[in-house]
Amino acid sequence: GAEGGAGVGGGGRCGGGGDGAAMAVAASSPRVDFFSAVVSDLAEAQDVSAGTSSYSAHVRSCARALEAAGAHGASALVLLDEPGASTEPAEGAAVAQALIEELLARGARLVATTHASPLKLLALRDTRLQVGCGTSSVP
Repeated sequence: GAEGGAGVGGGGRCGGGGDGAAMAVAASSPRVDFFSAVVSDLAEAQDVSAGTSSYSAHVRSCARALEAAGAHGASALVLLDEPGASTEPAEGAAVAQALIEELLARGARLVATTHASPLKLLALRDTRLQVGCGTSSVP
């Protein structure tokens, strides 16, 4: 099996062999939302052919996320994998925190994964955020 995690501070992976993988989600009142805009910023988004660094690729993704949140509000979904990565950790966490706070202020729905302690603490302090973490066994 593999470990799985979700949300700010999840820090895990969900995966399996070539036959696929799944993770069960327990919810007291399940629902499915539809979004007008979905923007993602995944770790290691470096584009060597375009001559861009990982950090500059993250900055461009953040700009797209802010634009989508401004245009679509609650119907925008933003997926962030290790926001603020690819730079000095304290500065990266500060940039990521500012991004997360602005996305939430614009009404976007947000899913983020992080190993950065300042972002984990933000999630514990800010009532707009929920911390999701745990493990799941994948056959």
